Amino acid sequence: MKSMADVIFVLNVAVKVFSAYFVIIMLFAIFKPKPFGRHAPKTKFAVVIAARNEEAVIGNLVLSLRLQKYPANLVDIYVIPNNCTDNTKNVALKAGAKIIECTGPVRCKGDALNEAFRVLRKEGHDAYCIFDADNYADKNFLAEMNNAFCDGYTVAKGRNEAKNPYDSWVAGCYALYFNTMNLFFNKSRAKLGLSAKPNGTALAFHRSVLEKNDGWNTITLTEDAEFGADCVILGERIAWVPDAIAYDEEPNSFAVSIRQRQRWISGLMQVAGMKLKKVISTKHGKKRLRLDGAMILLSPFVQGVSAFVIPATYLSDISNITTATAFGDFAVNLLLNIGLLYAGATAAALVIALFSKRYDWRIAKGILMYGVFMFSWIPISVVSLFRKEKTWEHISHGHAKQSALVQGTSLFTHKMAAPISQINCSNYKRRYL
Repeated sequence: MKSMADVIFVLNVAVKVFSAYFVIIMLFAIFKPKPFGRHAPKTKFAVVIAARNEEAVIGNLVLSLRLQKYPANLVDIYVIPNNCTDNTKNVALKAGAKIIECTGPVRCKGDALNEAFRVLRKEGHDAYCIFDADNYADKNFLAEMNNAFCDGYTVAKGRNEAKNPYDSWVAGCYALYFNTMNLFFNKSRAKLGLSAKPNGTALAFHRSVLEKNDGWNTITLTEDAEFGADCVILGERIAWVPDAIAYDEEPNSFAVSIRQRQRWISGLMQVAGMKLKKVISTKHGKKRLRLDGAMILLSPFVQGVSAFVIPATYLSDISNITTATAFGDFAVNLLLNIGLLYAGATAAALVIALFSKRYDWRIAKGILMYGVFMFSWIPISVVSLFRKEKTWEHISHGHAKQSALVQGTSLFTHKMAAPISQINCSNYKRRYL
């Protein structure tokens, strides 16, 4: 028993040290990163959108990209329909996009992007932007990315916001989660000279990166995490561009959210298995980028292990209990700790909502359930340790009822949002978190 207790103790310390690394980085969120310079339009962009049965949303995204405050002759919009059984292609064409047809099987988003970039490498674009089909781009998105590229960055990540934070508590939790990530992950890393999290959409990179990487070669379920690992291996830092905003539609079903996040975790574990050794051993880039990249790849494994370590610690305490009174005290203490964790998550969500100044009172259900949403990552990580997702499952879009993109909305001001197609995103208040 003593040896088992020693193992639990060592694992507990390891989890706490690992967590301390991320907590220390989070503290730098109080500092404002250096802003990007203001530059005249120069970068010629190819915007790339993989789309599978997205006729309900693809038109709005293409329209938002055509309405950019950026010269139209410096923007080409490409949609890659794949495995479609609806009218995605024709809707995209009607909205003003160009089409790249897939000639081979598409099992995941990475396969569609691979096909697209084989074609686009022959064209004369300076940089590429990747969007998900359910997104809506702020009118200044490309102008802000141009500023980052003109400042010398070669990879850049925009800010994600939820399109439909009031539709359900699940969507509200996603909105708060993205704001948490923007503040404590991306902003703090920008201040420290580390890379932003390249999650899925609103990602831009220079042609030189595509050439260094010999095209787009991702094969995992999480092409964004795989590309992020490739950037570390190549020595490329991912700049965070908080004024380049993309709004995406979040799930309303908790079951769908579980499946989506399990794919994210399984994909990150898959990337770690493929790339961790290269991330650690690469001679390119700064050491702190390699360390941070390795810590991020290890995070789902540590999160999964912590789900065993914490209960094991409590079980070890139970084994030392000899009286009913002592057991009662232990149970009360356990419930108190759970309550404090929930209260802490709720308070954090409230602070994020108030600080961001983007939401009205309808975000309250997301705030109240934020603890449940965040704690659910732990069982998802545990399941992913033993059951790997191997197929990409399409999530239906086009069901968002409300949007938070209304100028001047605050947490306690009731203002109904306009339909997404009627919103003037250029007037939306942009601010650093």
